[in-house]
Amino acid sequence: MSDEVLETLRKVVLFSVLEEGELKRVAERCELVHLSLGEQVFEQGDAGDAFYVILSGKVRITRKPEPGAKDLTLANLGQGSYFGEVALLQDVPRTAGARASLDSTLLSLSREDFRALLLGLPEVAAQLEQCVRSRSVQTFLRTCTEVGQQLKPKDFKQIVGALETISAPAGPLALAHPALYVVQSGRVELHAGGERKAVVEQGEAFGEDHVLDDPVGFEALAPEPVELLRVEAGLFTKLFKKSKGLKSLFQGREARWRQAAGLSSKRASRGASSSESGRVAAPSGLTLMEMSVPVIDFDDEVEEQEEAQAEVLPRRRGAIRRFPFVEQQEEMDCGAACLAMILKHYGKTVHLTRLRSLASVTAQGASMASIVEAANKVGFLATGKAASVEALEHHERLPLIAHWEGVHWIVVYRISSEHVWVSDPAEGKVKLTRAEFERGYTGRAISLEPTTAIAAVEESRIHWGRFVEPLKQHKLMILEIFACALALQIFGLTVPILTQQITDRVAVTKSASLLNLLAFAAALLFLGQIAIGAVRSYVITFVSTRLQHGMMAMVMVHLLHLPLSFFGLKRPGDILSRFEDSDEIKEVLLGKPIEIAIDLLLLVGYLGVMLYYNVTLTVVTLLFVLPFVGLTIVSAPVMAGFTRRNSIAESRTESTLIETFNGIETVKSFGIERKVRGKWEGRFARAENLSYAEEMIELGFESLTALLDKLTKVTVLYIGVLQVIDGNMSIGQLLAFTMMVDHVYQPILGFVGLIDEFQEANVSAERLGEILDTPREVAANANLTKPQQLKGYIRYENVFFRYGAKDSPYIVRNVSFDLAPGQTLALVGRSGSGKTTLARLLLGLYPITEGRIFIDEIDLSELDPQHLRRSVSTVPQDSYLFRGTILENIAAGDTNPDYEAVVRAASMAAAHDFVSAMPLGYQTEVGEGGGRLSGGQRQRIALARAFYRRPNILIMDESTSALDTESEATIAENTSDFLRDRVAILIAHRMSTVRNADKILVLDNGEILEQGNHEELLAKEGLYYQLCTQQLTV
Repeated sequence: MSDEVLETLRKVVLFSVLEEGELKRVAERCELVHLSLGEQVFEQGDAGDAFYVILSGKVRITRKPEPGAKDLTLANLGQGSYFGEVALLQDVPRTAGARASLDSTLLSLSREDFRALLLGLPEVAAQLEQCVRSRSVQTFLRTCTEVGQQLKPKDFKQIVGALETISAPAGPLALAHPALYVVQSGRVELHAGGERKAVVEQGEAFGEDHVLDDPVGFEALAPEPVELLRVEAGLFTKLFKKSKGLKSLFQGREARWRQAAGLSSKRASRGASSSESGRVAAPSGLTLMEMSVPVIDFDDEVEEQEEAQAEVLPRRRGAIRRFPFVEQQEEMDCGAACLAMILKHYGKTVHLTRLRSLASVTAQGASMASIVEAANKVGFLATGKAASVEALEHHERLPLIAHWEGVHWIVVYRISSEHVWVSDPAEGKVKLTRAEFERGYTGRAISLEPTTAIAAVEESRIHWGRFVEPLKQHKLMILEIFACALALQIFGLTVPILTQQITDRVAVTKSASLLNLLAFAAALLFLGQIAIGAVRSYVITFVSTRLQHGMMAMVMVHLLHLPLSFFGLKRPGDILSRFEDSDEIKEVLLGKPIEIAIDLLLLVGYLGVMLYYNVTLTVVTLLFVLPFVGLTIVSAPVMAGFTRRNSIAESRTESTLIETFNGIETVKSFGIERKVRGKWEGRFARAENLSYAEEMIELGFESLTALLDKLTKVTVLYIGVLQVIDGNMSIGQLLAFTMMVDHVYQPILGFVGLIDEFQEANVSAERLGEILDTPREVAANANLTKPQQLKGYIRYENVFFRYGAKDSPYIVRNVSFDLAPGQTLALVGRSGSGKTTLARLLLGLYPITEGRIFIDEIDLSELDPQHLRRSVSTVPQDSYLFRGTILENIAAGDTNPDYEAVVRAASMAAAHDFVSAMPLGYQTEVGEGGGRLSGGQRQRIALARAFYRRPNILIMDESTSALDTESEATIAENTSDFLRDRVAILIAHRMSTVRNADKILVLDNGEILEQGNHEELLAKEGLYYQLCTQQLTV
């Protein structure tokens, strides 16, 4: 074994009692284990097969509090730390998992060698037993108590060293005060005035009132045997001086104890107590799951070695203005935008589309746990924790992500004694006072340590090739545009030379014939320029129209194949504004780029002629190029930033308008016109202010450009006249030279303008690319089953579903049932119980989280969604009718409607009578969204649309809620034969709708609470019985 191994083992506390020879024997039995970042050492529940010592790198110890829960980080162990001994000592499965959080090398000692070591060296066994007990207490305090979560590692070690364990039988507790007590097992009741006032459960603490020298006067009683951990009050007195947050925690809890006892509080409480039937729970703050548990370092005496590996990504502590800013596209994008900023800070550009997916962003945004998970996937070692502003100030690595005002995430990238610098994805970079920051900061933050893995993160790029693709079918026309532009530029070069000849030769010789010849030549040139310019404009217009059509068709096709969840995260106005971005792309791909390219090629010819005329004047002209280039370099990124923010602001304004007009009936019914107008005006004003600011800055840059242009011409003219006076050039040459100056600066200024336009087009391409980069509902090359028609045998097997990240609650929980053709299933339950979601899963509108769904014994994940949905008809709660006739809406998607089938479907839906009574019958226009029809009429048209397709599976979600009971009964009677060989799934709150179903599932909180037919469920007198009784009572 190497000296490095021996040196590491010497530092291990466990082996500190060994002699050199004994240490070498341990080293000889160890094997080297090399792990990459993220590689698992062992899983929780595995058999204990080895003991490990970290030679280099870092290992994260994690634990699942319950099966299926997310991993909680218990510790980050560095060089010299050991782990894996508990399973070997107690002969039990692994109580936690272990994973490399950096590239690491471990020393592994097999189970047999480890036990032989303990038998041969009892002093090591004693040392290990003591360490295991200490770790057990530390883990308990860290993961199960609020006090433990507030302490820093050094203070935590001090607390653990002063702990006293007390075991007591059931009955009154004789406690020595002042001290803080933590319930390690069992529970404690606190009594005052002969009544029970509070119950302290396992992991909760009491005695804060004694620590603060303001006792409430509780009497403690153990209803069962209890184990307590005791800490002297004097130790906390010292810690209060270091941590204001800890003292505030104690004061808040003491105030709530007094409130529980019915006494007035002497200190301001930070929260209200909770009571239930005379029982008051112990005061608590953030729960373990909410905080994502801070990382513990069990071995404070061991220096962490992560900095060496993090040197590949040094912190970029430049000027404040250099910290990057990424604006959120939507309100829920703030977490993903914060992560994008920090990635950019470390030199990686990753688009929001990808980060939004990694962070499992929902309509409610991203949780702390989901952001941590996303950060870990892109190369960070991320930890969510509760932290005071003081803790953030002393945090060794900024930037970090902070929770703001309860609903938002921001980046903190610099903190001083008086100010906090933040980058808010909604508002930009802001310098706040400490007081302002403390008012908005919720006390929760995510620290991000970059690792070597970040270097391998794939950066996002704008794929211009897909926008150029439609041009390939117009190659000949592109060549025509190029030829026209070249001819125009050659004509442009001829005009100055012709002017010089007229001035110098005609004016000197006074030859009328030569003047006529040159005038005729000039006329031909001008006519040629006009004709070629007209042809060029026609071709550009033709090709640009085809280009825009191709781009829009490509975006529309992709958009229609995106999953439903995409539209839940996007406002309609935002999607519409992205279609308008195609104009910017079209402009930058056609016309001007070709002109500028040819101009730059002919620039050599112009410069050759100008050098021939006068070298000095040419050099002066070229010197003025540098300021133009410098101005471009400065202006381009500034204007790009304004363009991006303008696009977002305008899309929000447009979305507000669409939302207002879609809900205009509600706006007028509730008389909230002023409020709605105020919301629109606020967003419109922001968009206008941004537009104004952009125009002012653009005006500034344009003014500087114009100033440079005029200064150049005046200087050239002045020096040119001096050259004429000195006889170095003729007047004709000077005139020609001044004309060619424009031809030199024009391509340069055009190139400058093109860079600016390209920046704007880049933003447009990025915004359109966000749509095109979003994965389709089904990959184009997916090998899926495409049945022509499904029979309708349905089976749900242990189906779970949730929106968003792993820490999101389940909407559907462990649902299993089966259906056969000819059966009707009814889903009932309170609002929000998961009925609609359960039915949507059958359509494949959302991916199942766990479990499987089979249709005709084919797994739903293997079915092509388009073919699946052709066999299923659905009538959603809010049935949407498209602008068009009743006939077109019933036969939706059918380019050649069968009129008789339309009438049959309308008759089954009890719609034929009212449609026939209309002057235009089935050719009656329904208006956008069916606005010209009543709610009941719209619902019947929607039912007819479902019946027209004659599906084998029919889903009706509150499909008759707008109808009276008589109409509902008529539809039920009309469809009895239709449903005989089909599967029907009914979702309803009205019990008369579902009572005849073959099977009824009663859902509560996403779970099946009861199932059976109407009579069976009434006999159980459960939730279904209650719902029926309530309707009868009403």
